Amino acid sequence: MNSCDGRWSLPAFRSTHRSSAGIPRGNGPRRSWIPLLACVVLAIAIAGCGKKSSTTPKLSPGRLEVTPASLDFGSVVMGQSATRTLTVRNAGDMPIDATPQFAGSSASCFTLTPSAPLSIAGGASVTLQVRFAPNRTGACPGTLNLDASGPAISLSAVGEIGFTVYGTRWETVTDGNQNSCRESARLVWDADVVGSTTATASIKARIYRAPAGTTNWSLLYTTACYTITGNSGTDTYGVTIGGYARSSYSFKIEVVRCDGTEPVAVRGPGDDQNLSSVCFERLCDTSPTYSIFDAWWVNVVDADHDGRWESADLAWDADVTNGPCTKSVNVSVYWRHPGESTWNLLSGSPCYDITSNGTGDYYYSRGIRLTNPGSACFEWLLVLRACGGTANLAVRNYQTDGDLANTCFER
Repeated sequence: MNSCDGRWSLPAFRSTHRSSAGIPRGNGPRRSWIPLLACVVLAIAIAGCGKKSSTTPKLSPGRLEVTPASLDFGSVVMGQSATRTLTVRNAGDMPIDATPQFAGSSASCFTLTPSAPLSIAGGASVTLQVRFAPNRTGACPGTLNLDASGPAISLSAVGEIGFTVYGTRWETVTDGNQNSCRESARLVWDADVVGSTTATASIKARIYRAPAGTTNWSLLYTTACYTITGNSGTDTYGVTIGGYARSSYSFKIEVVRCDGTEPVAVRGPGDDQNLSSVCFERLCDTSPTYSIFDAWWVNVVDADHDGRWESADLAWDADVTNGPCTKSVNVSVYWRHPGESTWNLLSGSPCYDITSNGTGDYYYSRGIRLTNPGSACFEWLLVLRACGGTANLAVRNYQTDGDLANTCFER
């Protein structure tokens, strides 16, 4: 008989009757129990082969572990948010399904990504993003329960009042030549407190300008501190803008708390069409107005104090108005004797710049004196022209300025 390999054979049984010569075979009883015994042994062997030894390991139930055990979001301004990360691990062998839920009076301030329910395989981990977006001010404590029997994560956060620039508008627009490009206008905005209709705050605003389509911002104004209340529309503020070379500009408003330096609200061309591509120009670029504001004598030499000068310098102040701008000009100085009709050119200044109606850009005709012995009196005429131009832009003479009338020199 073979072992449990599926092949079986019965042992051969020899007859117990002698067959030797001289000993006749008789008809005695046969031992019929031997085949029966073989069958019993065979059945036992077959039954034994069907019982293979095996051990099935026992699986542990799912069990959640979380890192960290608490989250602190700090202070977050209303209208903004902060996010923290959790790692949740299934420390058991069996998969586990969890339905995380926020609890506490501030539960509505928190959201979870990915959202519930969660299915975590044995030994696996998932990463969760917890976001805090305050909808009220003050402490906003909470709890994140992963499931009914799992760990609870403590949440701490504080909501602060926020700020926004609700809207802007242009007022008192000046467009003297009616070409849709303003010379000046008042920019008005409404800054609000977010999260409370009654809370007040002391703020200031910074106004920036950039060529349209660029981010080359330059600071124009910083306002004084002023108070805003909730979402009131009666606490608007504004500044007058103008005096820029003809071009399109974008504007940006930053709101800063008076006790801080960083902006708490910003409104720019991407948020408000009123702040995008606004055309400004100076009338002095397209329609400048020139004048010679004044003329006077300086460095007068009158050695004998008889009122007849040996020499003197003639000074004048030329201006350009209709907006702050700078122009390059020159001035010609003419003289004649009283009663004559013809003007004689004495000198012409080189080209120089004049800016608006400033007084620091005056100019001189220096060292005026007689070339021949004797004495004479003169009337004077000043003519202003654009540098390189021939047209008279402004004049000043003895009729409009007493300093240019009947001035006497001697040699």
